Amino acid sequence: MSTQAIATAKEVFDLLRDDLTAIETELVRDAVEARLSRAEWRKTLEFGERNARERGLTLEDVAAEIAAARARTRQIKRAARHRRYEGHHFGPELFRQSPTRP
Repeated sequence: MSTQAIATAKEVFDLLRDDLTAIETELVRDAVEARLSRAEWRKTLEFGERNARERGLTLEDVAAEIAAARARTRQIKRAARHRRYEGHHFGPELFRQSPTRP
């Protein structure tokens, strides 16, 4: 085997090793992120359960609270849309012919 082929094979193995190291690092990072994400969710759920228990809320109460919050959000969005279009007339009078036009 020539020296050129040996150097090339060594370069290939070095590249493969670097790729495997990068893949391993990425897998570890992804695993840590997934673990932290699950831990955050667990903390959030525990907080919610503890808060509901302390307030004496039942599952039905929580569903009602969520529905009320969603209704308030819809109401706020409708009011914002109304303010944005306030002063604009999009009704039938918009399509009437102008008195100055024949």
